[in-house]
Amino acid sequence: MVFRKRAQMVENGRILEAIGKSHVLLQQSASLSEGIQKALAVLGEATRVDRIYIFKNHFNDSGELCMSYAFEWVAREIDAQMDFTLLQELPYSIFPELESKLQQNQAINDLVKNSKNKVFYEAMYEQNIIAYLFVPIFSDDKFWGYIGFDNCSTEDLFSREQVAALHALAATVGALILNRKQKKRLVQSHRKYVKLINSINDIIFRLDANQCIVYINEPWTKISRHERAASANRPFSDFLDQEFNAIFQRSWKKLRKKPDSVELDLKFRVRGDGFFWGKLSMLSNFSKKGVFLGVSGSVIDITNEKEMLDALTVSDRRIKSILDNVTDVMYTWTPGSVTEPVFITDNVRNLGLDINDFLSDDRYWLKIVHPEDRQWVYEASQVLFKGEPMDLTYRIVNNRGKQLWLRNRAWVSKKDAEGRVMTISGKFSDITDLKTKEIRLRESEQKINQYNRLLEAINETQLNFYQEEDFRQPLNDLFEKILTLIESAFGFMAEVLYDEQGAPYLKSHTITNIAWSEETEAFFQQNFRAGIEFRNLDTLFGHSLKTGKLVIANEAATDPRSGGIPEGHPPLIRYLGIPVYKDKELVGLMGFANKAEDYTEEDVRLLQPVISSYANLIKTIRMKQAKEQAEQERAEANKLYQLISENSSDVISMLDAEMRITYTSPSVEKILGYKPEETIGRKPLDHVQIKTSSGDPYNFEEEVRYTVTHPHKETKMLVYLEVYRKPLKDEQGKLYAIMTVTRDVTEREQILERLIESYEKEKELNTLKSRFISMTSHELRTPMSTISSSNELLGFYLEEIPDPVLREKGLMHVKRIGVQVNRLSGVINDVMILEKNAEGKIKVVLKPLELVAFFERFARDFSNEFLTEKPLRVLLPSVKKKVKTDERLLFHIVSNLVDNAYKYSKNSEKAPEIEVKFLEKNYCFCVKDYGIGIPQPSRSKIYL
Repeated sequence: MVFRKRAQMVENGRILEAIGKSHVLLQQSASLSEGIQKALAVLGEATRVDRIYIFKNHFNDSGELCMSYAFEWVAREIDAQMDFTLLQELPYSIFPELESKLQQNQAINDLVKNSKNKVFYEAMYEQNIIAYLFVPIFSDDKFWGYIGFDNCSTEDLFSREQVAALHALAATVGALILNRKQKKRLVQSHRKYVKLINSINDIIFRLDANQCIVYINEPWTKISRHERAASANRPFSDFLDQEFNAIFQRSWKKLRKKPDSVELDLKFRVRGDGFFWGKLSMLSNFSKKGVFLGVSGSVIDITNEKEMLDALTVSDRRIKSILDNVTDVMYTWTPGSVTEPVFITDNVRNLGLDINDFLSDDRYWLKIVHPEDRQWVYEASQVLFKGEPMDLTYRIVNNRGKQLWLRNRAWVSKKDAEGRVMTISGKFSDITDLKTKEIRLRESEQKINQYNRLLEAINETQLNFYQEEDFRQPLNDLFEKILTLIESAFGFMAEVLYDEQGAPYLKSHTITNIAWSEETEAFFQQNFRAGIEFRNLDTLFGHSLKTGKLVIANEAATDPRSGGIPEGHPPLIRYLGIPVYKDKELVGLMGFANKAEDYTEEDVRLLQPVISSYANLIKTIRMKQAKEQAEQERAEANKLYQLISENSSDVISMLDAEMRITYTSPSVEKILGYKPEETIGRKPLDHVQIKTSSGDPYNFEEEVRYTVTHPHKETKMLVYLEVYRKPLKDEQGKLYAIMTVTRDVTEREQILERLIESYEKEKELNTLKSRFISMTSHELRTPMSTISSSNELLGFYLEEIPDPVLREKGLMHVKRIGVQVNRLSGVINDVMILEKNAEGKIKVVLKPLELVAFFERFARDFSNEFLTEKPLRVLLPSVKKKVKTDERLLFHIVSNLVDNAYKYSKNSEKAPEIEVKFLEKNYCFCVKDYGIGIPQPSRSKIYL
């Protein structure tokens, strides 16, 4: 018995040693296939089985899960089965009991004679197998295949030690396969990163603590002509223009003291001859112990910016304008690709679609097509696979159930060596508005014909107005055509005037003769051309005068706004009163009565060209009247001019059409030291320097105001002068003289210059602050992303640790790291939001939001992520309600309040809670915690 135990221990030791050796071979082998083959041999020798092998899973062309004989080791005098073709592409469907157990990660240790599957029995018998052991191989929770032992000599089941050895090898192979995949992904990511760094146009570099170049990317050679290898380990200052070295050294000293960043415009030497301007950005790097390690940074070639700043500014504005107005959705599609089937721009959400639906299903674009259009769209899209472009217009139904019209233009952007389509690019354009307008346009053809007739009448009236001295006759002819067009019996067009008390009244320009007696007929004939006045405001037209609003009264006799009609007046059945505005000023009123059908706002839209023309006519009439009055006043003004100019403290001058002074007031001697006769014949603009201007100082046809400087004749001190210049024109509009009024504004301008200087300094400080916050946030996000991805990878490895205590403890720390990374991300977002708010860049987008669902979702996500012990409690109304709000900003506000509540109630037994209430016109929510609260002395300072 002792001898048997000792032999068993020796065998167990041999198997353990083989397991360890197999693990080392798998880890150290450059090739996975080579490592597996060597491991099988070591384990086969140690376990003394007849055959050890591995089946690998795959799918056949029909999508059926199959297994294929991939690796094998056999003992002496045992036949190899690697060339046995029946062991390739075996469907699991013929061995359902085998697939079921292996998928559940169960080992199968049995005798062939016990098998009830005839096909399995015959296949094993053909290979002379008596007993077998199958152990599944899982890689990243996926059933990759299985590893097996065969006994071809004795009818014995395999021992527990042999089963454990096979389990160990299966686990090692599965972990190695996963590791190789992850390494491959990491290598690919690194290659993409290096390719990205070298493909950008900017120079990326890293310097050590001695200012020597540790790394610099390929654009350095392209821009500076210095080779990367020759530049390595050389001081960075060797490549700077000498006069900028001191600036660089001052910034370096600043970076050595504490974590900081700088941004400089420096001149760099180009190899051979010449230089280039670079915008240098540097960020200091310190170890965890506070040791200065060097800096990392970038250099942007801004040579062209220095030379063409104005052109670049215009270009930047154009580019921004284009980007801000791009509405098309761009996409690329790689048919058949699993890793990157679809790329689509984020603005697809503007169509009411979810980008994730496109990314998860490469046929989603067809599923959203309207059912009536889907078949022909699919057939028409097949031209892409022939290499031809596609341009289709069809309907879709978005996630909200709304129907939209899309124009889908696509083309083949990449083919393989055999001419097969690899990548398709294209764009979606929302043409719903265009289609809607086309439909409306067809419906409006009849209205356009009506407008054409009306516009012909307006043109004829305008022509007659300029040919006739009296405007009333052509206006009366137009009004008769308008009455016919809108089928009204009578009406008026009148100007709005105001009496001495400021009360409005009407004075007609044209009115239909509806005199109902001999007296009113005589009154009409006597006052028609001079204009009839209407001052009673307790009428339908009076309501428009008092309120400035449109009046449509299709039951005029009973309308509460009507004050009745004079005795004998024709019955007023329907009335339309249209206020006429010019530059937001009520200048006139148009009234129409007794249309056969009801008046509507469509009548107002039809008359819009007439309304605008009438407003312009009223303004023209007023301007003509004002001009006549001005001419009368001009003679009187000329008399006063000489008296004012000789007694004013300002310098009043008259110039001829060639800008030569013909007259200057005596005050010029007090301001500039010149006698008036010394200025006669001089051109003022030849002797001054223009400082600011509200117009073109050299356009003498326009009224302009500008500021100039001129030295005093005696003291030689600069005098600031504000010049107001007005052209004087005759009745034909021809310039005959220019009048200027010049005032001494030296004190004001000097104060203004000091204010501008202070403002520029303050603006520069604000710009530096914004850049610092933006750069700091960006630089923090990069290491945080690295920490987050490394933390996830660490979690994957910890899941494989067999010790449950050590695994759970490690995963607990991984979770804590994730929580803290998320908290730090929140802090960075808070800082960025505060900065955007300070700059006025936060845009509030109000959209309907179901408030109860929002708070339920917030409580669930917040508790699951951060607080499993004390989940957030939410008190919600029983009735659901939608409100208009910005969901992104609301989430930011609530999460900050809840996070703060948990922060100051760590020792509380009760968790914080949110209570939501719906008020009559708004809503409120309250975040309550049972923590330490705010100390009494500090409460008075809460809102300071």
